Amino acid sequence: MQLPDVLQGRNLVYSAPTSAGKTLVAELLLLKRVLETKKKAIFIVPFVSMAKEKTNYLQRVLSGGGVVVEGFMGGQVPAGGLTKVDVAVCTIEKANNLCNRMMQEGTLGDISVVVVDELHLVSDGQRGYLLELLLTKLRFSSLKVNSLDTASTNNHLLNSKFRRLQIIGMSATLPNVSLLAEWLDAALYVTDHRPVPLTHLLLNEGSLFTTDMKLIQKLPYEKSAKVTVIAHFFISFVIGQDPDGVLGLCVQTLLEGFSVLVFCASRARTESLAVAIARHVYTLGSSASVPSNFLGAAVAPCHEAIRKTLDAASLTRVLQVLHDSPAGLDKTLACSLQYGAAFHHAGLTTEERDIIEASFRAGIVRVLVATSTLSSGVNLPARRVIIRSPFSAAGRPLDPLAYHQMAGRAGRKGVDTQGECVLVCSGRQELTVGRELVTAPLPHVTSCLTAHSLTSALKRALLEVVVSGAATSLPDLLDYCSSPLGRAVLRSGLSPDEGLLVFAELHAARRCLVLDTDFHLVMLVSDAHFHLVMLVTPIYISCEPDWLALLGVWEALPAAIRRVASLLGVRESFISEQQATQLRLQKRFYTALALHDLLQEVPLPDVASKFNINKGLLQSLQQSAATFAGGFFSCILAKNIDHAVNN
Repeated sequence: MQLPDVLQGRNLVYSAPTSAGKTLVAELLLLKRVLETKKKAIFIVPFVSMAKEKTNYLQRVLSGGGVVVEGFMGGQVPAGGLTKVDVAVCTIEKANNLCNRMMQEGTLGDISVVVVDELHLVSDGQRGYLLELLLTKLRFSSLKVNSLDTASTNNHLLNSKFRRLQIIGMSATLPNVSLLAEWLDAALYVTDHRPVPLTHLLLNEGSLFTTDMKLIQKLPYEKSAKVTVIAHFFISFVIGQDPDGVLGLCVQTLLEGFSVLVFCASRARTESLAVAIARHVYTLGSSASVPSNFLGAAVAPCHEAIRKTLDAASLTRVLQVLHDSPAGLDKTLACSLQYGAAFHHAGLTTEERDIIEASFRAGIVRVLVATSTLSSGVNLPARRVIIRSPFSAAGRPLDPLAYHQMAGRAGRKGVDTQGECVLVCSGRQELTVGRELVTAPLPHVTSCLTAHSLTSALKRALLEVVVSGAATSLPDLLDYCSSPLGRAVLRSGLSPDEGLLVFAELHAARRCLVLDTDFHLVMLVSDAHFHLVMLVTPIYISCEPDWLALLGVWEALPAAIRRVASLLGVRESFISEQQATQLRLQKRFYTALALHDLLQEVPLPDVASKFNINKGLLQSLQQSAATFAGGFFSCILAKNIDHAVNN
């Protein structure tokens, strides 16, 4: 904060390893700007889980000073919107929509500071272009405002300190982070100091190695003064069915009194590993597993040590909270959670994920098995992080940045005195890949909008610059002007190509719209958003129709919905034969049926079971479809609907 002019509103890029205090610096600068300028602040994080955690934290810290903090994420928007808050914590998509609307309304000057966590995500292949586009618009608009202010007043202090929009970016330590600072015209601070030391290890064929292949220990368990020699043999026997050594590492961490976070490549693997860990914890801690002969006295300390790591009463309360949640208690989660192990992935509802995160943070859940979605920014107290494989679910080697994001969850400041990350490598090939991954330099930051062809990202960039009002003069516009369709696409978050698809569907629906049921309208909404989900969020591609379930639902459909299906071209023969030429239409229809049931207030677990769709995906689809419908139709159909109702 001692860099020149940072306290007066100059932009700042702060690059440091995880757990190095970047967030604290950003929070202090944010609070200073809000209190001095009496204007608003936006805090941007990549994921919904991070947005929730940050919202709760800032509410606890700032509420005493009268600063109102609310979260804008998923389907959550506070009553009154941005006008009623001082600090808005947003995901990238929500922040972009907020800024677009403010630029259209001419109220962007109400924002004094924008904080961006994980700034290096501008290079992300999926969402980086959106973050880059958002920051470009903010820079462009801020420069225009500053130039107007300079022309109208000679008070330099007023311009720089109170009128200028300050951008604060927090980034991982990258080779060319100076490029980000140059782009944002920001002061740059770089450090490689990590307050909590982090050790990187490789696990291969039951042995732990350093990154330069020095043997540290043999698994499944290292001898210590806490457990007798005979107990070591007992543990080895119980977890002998552990081919990659992960169970042994988890048991070792538990006996040392710490928690462990395990990353797996897929949802199925997180669930199976959590259940396996719970089974072994039960075996080691169960009275029935203690031998009744002379070995019992030697094994008893291990038995007691395992039992002491679990808080049975607290685990029971967590199970009850999950049971009372909207989705109910998942059977697989119940099997693992009662023995202190849980899994975390996008297939769970937001309520389930929140409960599991809070339980792990409180030390009730001792082993958390998760997909990589949990790797960025969520402050979970794990002494040891285990990464199950150096490969992703698609079979490709992990990106070095993704690896370091996961490894950075170990040894969080204020929670641990040291951290340890273990990368599991099965076989020599994985060991070679693992060594290269751990020692590889982090990638350079690159722009996602540089291309030789008119990509979808560039089309959206052009649309947003025109419609949001960032480009207003004739040279800026270059013969482009906004339209109702453009404004609708912008507000709904669709790309231009997706907007044209929706418009074509709406145009076709004008010829015949079935209104004796709301299913046809739901079909239009699901068509747009399911296509959006398929294109923009690759994790949802795996949501394929359960053809047997769809056929069963088809046979029970009322006449009105069958009439809509017939109008759209859906036939029973297409479903029974799963014709590839009709696959997109069948997916639309399948998704619309599930959304229609939710619209009729059928409980989420019942709809998920009926259509064999995981609850997390269904909940996300419901929230996103609602956001899309509100944004798109409010712009393009509002006047027509009002006219029809009034007449």
